[in-house]
Amino acid sequence: MPLRLAFVCCSIVTLPWLTSVHAKGGALWCGTLMCVDVVTRGNTVSYEMKALNQLGWMSIGFGSSMNNNTPVVVMWPNPDGSITLSQRIASGHVEPRLDPSPSRVATVSDHMDIISDTSPILAFDMPNNGDTVESLIWAFGVTSPNSSDPSADIEQHLDAGTFSLDLISSTPTNSPSSSHSSTSSSTSSSSGPVSPSAVPAMSSSSEQSHQTILVAHAVLSFLGFSVFLPLAAVLARWGRTLSNYWYRAHWLVVAMFGLPTMLPGWVLGPVLVSRQRHKHVVNEHQIVGVLVFALCVVQLSVGTFIGLRSRPPRKAHPVRNVLHVMLGLLIIGLSFSELFTGISRTLTLSSNSKRLLTVGCIIWTTVSSTLLTLQEG
Repeated sequence: MPLRLAFVCCSIVTLPWLTSVHAKGGALWCGTLMCVDVVTRGNTVSYEMKALNQLGWMSIGFGSSMNNNTPVVVMWPNPDGSITLSQRIASGHVEPRLDPSPSRVATVSDHMDIISDTSPILAFDMPNNGDTVESLIWAFGVTSPNSSDPSADIEQHLDAGTFSLDLISSTPTNSPSSSHSSTSSSTSSSSGPVSPSAVPAMSSSSEQSHQTILVAHAVLSFLGFSVFLPLAAVLARWGRTLSNYWYRAHWLVVAMFGLPTMLPGWVLGPVLVSRQRHKHVVNEHQIVGVLVFALCVVQLSVGTFIGLRSRPPRKAHPVRNVLHVMLGLLIIGLSFSELFTGISRTLTLSSNSKRLLTVGCIIWTTVSSTLLTLQEG
């Protein structure tokens, strides 16, 4: 009963992180830095981007990654009150280049609120291409280009990610939107080549190295946090009913398999962020990752303390043992949630790859949770 109660409590804590990954289908999506609201108005689709942080520029791209010449719309406010709209092409980990002839021309919408100091809204309209579900990428920068030129250099984004929107559910809003007249600059009014990128582009060898580190981070973290930790918990859960050596097996799995994979896997996360010159601990994947690491330190300390103490037979479990169980389940639950946020935030994965990995993680999470909560017959 205490184990089931602990699992229920941990599930309540981790459920918001799991649902945040799968509930992003609809006309509205929100991340940690910006929100995107899509409204279909006949032959026109309006995209409203709402800043949740210091606004430099915002963008959304039409695709599931940045590696396939993805069309991107970048917008930023100017000191004179005007709005710049720049349509570009993303082709990898470099600054998107200007698109001189976009297939769908975007125009600045009047459904904006650039006066708000807390949550300014930038919006644009595009022709409706008939898609019912759109896979999109987003990026948010805190430094303004300081130019109204659509071809102006933009500093690398603070963070970026992917999401999808169900355009069938996007219905027109009846509430009046704030309308502010502004002078817009679009790509159609620009000419000349794009100036050099403000962010050094990755060479092919550097990008290959980045992908290798990313794969290593994913594999090691998955093995350490989502395979060996649940295995150690299962050994503790069921081993005590089968053998007196369950504690030794539990300790060996953590010490010999868990730590050698968890530590390097976790460290590679900040390495990836630093290589991309991003800021640390700004999105849910990074925040939960730091939390999991801190909880693991506490959990190892509690487990070591329990192991060093004598264990005379008791009718009730000591408080430290209950705390150890609760922390273990919480760490495992958060680690499972990291699987889904990690998949959703990897721009280099195709939609099919993300779908397959997500299904696999759901199956693995279900099996592991069942083994941990199954009651003795």
